[in-house]
Amino acid sequence: MKQRLISTALVMAMVANVIVSSFLGPGGAVPAVKAAGGYDDNFAMVLSDSSHGTNRYLTTVNSNAFNVEMYNNRFDPTFGDQHMAGIELFLHGYRIATNGDIHYLPTPEQWDATPPPSRGTKIFDLATNTITMPMTFSGATDGTLLYNLVARPEPGGVLLSVVLSSTLPESLAGKARFNLEFIPSRYENKTFQVDSTGTGTFDTFGVFPLHPQSTMSETTRPNLPSQAWYVKEWNTDRGESQPLPFAKGYRFTFAPEDELYNISITSDTGALDLFDGRDRAQNGWYVLSSLITSGNIGDTVVQWHIRPKVKQNWVREPNIAFSQVGYAPYQEKFAVMELDKWDNNYPTTASLLRLNADGSKDVVYTDTVTAPISWQRFKYVNFYFTDITQTGMYAIRYGDQETEVFPIANDVYDTSWQSALDGFLAVQMDHIEVREGNRVWHGASHMDDASIGPLGVSWFDGMSMPSTLPASIVSKGITVGQVITGLNVGGWFDAGDFDLQGQREIEVLNDLIYAAEAFNNLDGYDSLSVQWDDKTGGLVEMHQPDEVPDVVQQVAHGIKYVLAQYDVLGGYGGTMELRRLRQYTHLGDPSSDTDGYIYDSTLGEGEIVERDGLVYSGVPDDRVLLLNGGGLNFTSSLTGNTSASMAGAAYVLADYYPELATKCLNTALEIWDRERTGQPASTNTEWNTLVQLMLATNKLGNDRYDFFKTRLSSLVTSTVTSGNMGSRYNAMFIMPLMDDAYRTTVENAVITYTNNISYPTTTTPFGVQWPFASGWGGSPTIIGFGQRLAIMYKYFPTIPNLKTYTLRAADYILGRHPVTNHSWISGVGTKSHLHPYNSNRADESFIPGSILPGYVTF
Repeated sequence: MKQRLISTALVMAMVANVIVSSFLGPGGAVPAVKAAGGYDDNFAMVLSDSSHGTNRYLTTVNSNAFNVEMYNNRFDPTFGDQHMAGIELFLHGYRIATNGDIHYLPTPEQWDATPPPSRGTKIFDLATNTITMPMTFSGATDGTLLYNLVARPEPGGVLLSVVLSSTLPESLAGKARFNLEFIPSRYENKTFQVDSTGTGTFDTFGVFPLHPQSTMSETTRPNLPSQAWYVKEWNTDRGESQPLPFAKGYRFTFAPEDELYNISITSDTGALDLFDGRDRAQNGWYVLSSLITSGNIGDTVVQWHIRPKVKQNWVREPNIAFSQVGYAPYQEKFAVMELDKWDNNYPTTASLLRLNADGSKDVVYTDTVTAPISWQRFKYVNFYFTDITQTGMYAIRYGDQETEVFPIANDVYDTSWQSALDGFLAVQMDHIEVREGNRVWHGASHMDDASIGPLGVSWFDGMSMPSTLPASIVSKGITVGQVITGLNVGGWFDAGDFDLQGQREIEVLNDLIYAAEAFNNLDGYDSLSVQWDDKTGGLVEMHQPDEVPDVVQQVAHGIKYVLAQYDVLGGYGGTMELRRLRQYTHLGDPSSDTDGYIYDSTLGEGEIVERDGLVYSGVPDDRVLLLNGGGLNFTSSLTGNTSASMAGAAYVLADYYPELATKCLNTALEIWDRERTGQPASTNTEWNTLVQLMLATNKLGNDRYDFFKTRLSSLVTSTVTSGNMGSRYNAMFIMPLMDDAYRTTVENAVITYTNNISYPTTTTPFGVQWPFASGWGGSPTIIGFGQRLAIMYKYFPTIPNLKTYTLRAADYILGRHPVTNHSWISGVGTKSHLHPYNSNRADESFIPGSILPGYVTF
């Protein structure tokens, strides 16, 4: 019956299409619709003030209603197109378009941007408020194209031009395009209108599709000489298709029904094509494009008039930023109101409302906000309500805005961290099946790991291989391309794909070890059942306790991966990477990323055989271990964070997995004896390992405890200082094993360290230091800082400001930050971002406990 209903629906849709088509007649003029009042159709644009330096942009006079940025970000040399580069448009506070520049394809994908156009030195003409961006396109097979991107204000918008500084290479003629990409989240299900004839009459109408449905056409992709081998292979794997435009004309108006995103683009240099970039990849955008057919030096080959509908006297609505999980009764409490820099009529008071059980709200507190401070493109005022300590549910009212409800309670942080441990981190576990009730997050993945990657090759994601194999691998008799069994255990996926980056594995592992050591195995929190199996990988069941703390099992899972590399290869590092870019860009169940069978080149692609308990196939899809990249070189010394993770794991695992704990300790000792015996004591090399070896040998009763304690004591003077506490805060873990003088030394160092923190005189209004990051939003910086302070507070709760500064870092992640007030941890807090850059980003689901990298602002 279901199939019959579906087929009936299809038939009815087809019949409707035929009937409607039969009534189509000559086109006629469409009656003009009077635009709503309140728009400035002839607004002026000027350069932003000089404080922005080389990142100056075009902006509407006395407002930020419409901004045009010219390459304030560049295409990333590692990740290609991140939708952050080229010409970008901002309308009424939202970025609506990006990647404005010359491209070779109508709908270029992320990796097609390699090699991207390269920018020169930006030129600002103060007299005309014009921005000129000299550019070089080096991807042609028969020459280099030089050109200028020019943005010049005109009444009601901007004139955008591409002016050639060299003759268009023949290989680009009729193929190169000027593209500007519009973000689907702002335009899907909105309408567009087109002047298809260039006569000034809108005669074609449509709706931006929610799901891509373009007609696809076979096309010849460019064989660019400097394009990476993996991009060319990727194109071959995927096929040579491109979408046909779903609309075509000389003038487009997008979203005329939406007062915030209505924008018009008119071309003086030929017809415009509108493509749906999502036909090729889920992270594609709608692409407005002009084909470039020819051109000589000085020719203007593209000229667009971009005219948005700009609201008169527009100012951005204040963003009321606060912690979405709420506040403890006696902690510092404040909200940050992010205001438009041109907002001169902002409310000077704010109120706290208490929610009653019947749904009514009482104003329980009103106060004046602080004086505004300018920071980056906005100005900020704060609303303090620290004195409100009565438990209950509250909201903030500021002007005519009212926030989401949040609690003031003693337990607001009690459930703020668990989903990161037993949600996100559980889903990221490789080489094991992960289930949540009726849902299978993924099967046991990559059970066919792995071989050593080819020598001297650069790989995607910034990885590579050296020209020769490390001696430890050569001594094992292992050759390039040889299948290496025993590497298919443990480890966590990278956040958005399915590689295992050596340095990141160690960082996560040590974070978990520190948490377990400082907070008593996170108070024994247990919500996962984990069973490993050498052949099948094993099974993780979420929401099913097994009497082993989850943090202990995650440490076990991580250290299994590290030990496997050490046992099989004699070292550790590099990245376990996918073999082909098609696999790397795979979204969905990672167990379908490979066939799970070890590759045997003597077998046909459809052959599967079993030998000595292992299953082999002729499919060359197994991952490769790349020895360089990912922040850790395989040939590096292992004494440091790697050996520290082994010794720390021994301490954490001892009560639950004693055999694995003993192996961890013995491996750490082996590394120590090989690399440090007879060497002078070194703080930078040894400190982290010594701390963990001291804890582990004491826990497991190893007779080398006294040696490590003595060795560590020789480094205390140079390490336990205020200048080092930011990186050596694990000095506190061994205080119970040291004398009172040691504790006093650590305490004094923490006091001085805390006093030297730039709070509250920091230049940000959020109570944290600014974690600037050019390509990522800086969340790790703030989280790491909060982690350090939290551990210091655990051991020294009476030191002033430690609690305050720790919670400021937490509140920043949980909603008190720029742009929005969403919690950056998915599913944590009343309102949170549900779609960070995760491996399920092609779905409408979310991974609980995953985290947004943050915002890139300037």
